Amino acid sequence: MSRRMRAPVGLALLLALGGAAAAHTYARPGRVAYLARALEAVRQLGVQGRGELAGALQTGARRRCGADRGEPSITCLVDLARAHCEAQPSVRRSACHVAADVVVANLLSESELVDEATRVRFVNQGGDFRAAMRAALLVEYAALAAEFGLAQPGGDVDLPSRIDRFCARPEGTLAWQRCAAALVWYIGADDGASPARQEP
Repeated sequence: MSRRMRAPVGLALLLALGGAAAAHTYARPGRVAYLARALEAVRQLGVQGRGELAGALQTGARRRCGADRGEPSITCLVDLARAHCEAQPSVRRSACHVAADVVVANLLSESELVDEATRVRFVNQGGDFRAAMRAALLVEYAALAAEFGLAQPGGDVDLPSRIDRFCARPEGTLAWQRCAAALVWYIGADDGASPARQEP
């Protein structure tokens, strides 16, 4: 495939195609344009829309896509996302599809952000496993956002470009798409609502 990106490639699809190397198959302008659209979509959905989308995909991941037995099937998650977004009012449908890709990418990244030992501890403690995961993921998202803010200071105008530079850096510990999805969701949901209510 040419290094010039003809069309945006979703974060979840990049995860399926082969991790960190896949993101660099696509030219930087295409990645930045995609991140701009993703940030806009996450913000456009608002608190209620983001909550409904994240809740639907979380529930579907457990009940239909095998998340209770390990990493959920990406094909199943994409199908769930498509069905959820197609059922939305037409005015929100496009934003839902783009934001859903971010949620799917974050769901597929959970096992990397929260290690197996921690997840086993949550299970052994009893109680609400998802609540414990939400809290742990929020800590990881906040830490990543803080690191991003220090490494790439700036305003909202060049935010997509700064996210791309930060997530593409060679010394980064996360693949570009995992890093980008986490930042897009965490920063995009920061519209005055508690980020804890926006965890995908």
